[in-house]
Amino acid sequence: MNRHERIAFAIKRSRRKHKEIAESCGVSPGAVSQWISGLTKNIRPEALAKLAYATNTRMEWLATGEEPMDSNVYEISKNLHYLVENTGKEWNGTEPAGPSSRVIAVIGYVQAGLWTEATDAYAPGSGSETISTTEEIGDNGFALRIKGDSNFPDFKEGDIVIIDPAVLPMPGDMVVAKNGHEEATFKKYRPRGTNESGSDVFELVPLNSDYPTLRSDRDGPMHIIGTMVEHRRFRKR
Repeated sequence: MNRHERIAFAIKRSRRKHKEIAESCGVSPGAVSQWISGLTKNIRPEALAKLAYATNTRMEWLATGEEPMDSNVYEISKNLHYLVENTGKEWNGTEPAGPSSRVIAVIGYVQAGLWTEATDAYAPGSGSETISTTEEIGDNGFALRIKGDSNFPDFKEGDIVIIDPAVLPMPGDMVVAKNGHEEATFKKYRPRGTNESGSDVFELVPLNSDYPTLRSDRDGPMHIIGTMVEHRRFRKR
């Protein structure tokens, strides 16, 4: 078996859902799917160690196929010690290597708003600029440059946020959502249960109290496009 086949076998044997594996490893369900399919060539060592722990397998077996497959308390302790000493390094089973980066497009609010189902990836060149990231995000990930001051001071105009449509938002997460018009908005996600038809009701909350909170059952149709996974701020000279 190659690595992605070993990962798929370990997850299947654990009888855990992909969402549970993703939560245990601190990644998105989309990232787990990429591990299984082999689309992700490099996996950060901390994620691989967490996957080994979640599936009761040895980190070396997942990485290289080195027998035995099953883990134990000693192996888990050894792997975690390795991670402490090599934080942020890639693991190939022998020598650590530098983290891999990926180039994604920085798109505009109008482009994001038109993206109603997030089925087409914004490839580099589709936006006016690109940015590199080492985050493990889904194929449809994109970046957005903040405009306005509705989330000031946490997010300033010109900041860049990286968005992953594969990550389901949790209460308090910052999300990009279609606001009922042909444009997106960037706000804090606050769930409010379900309505009579069983549809989810949520609020989009600005961090700046000078701006109004939007509610999905009151202020027109809204659609969550993706969840923020990284925030970058650039110092102006």
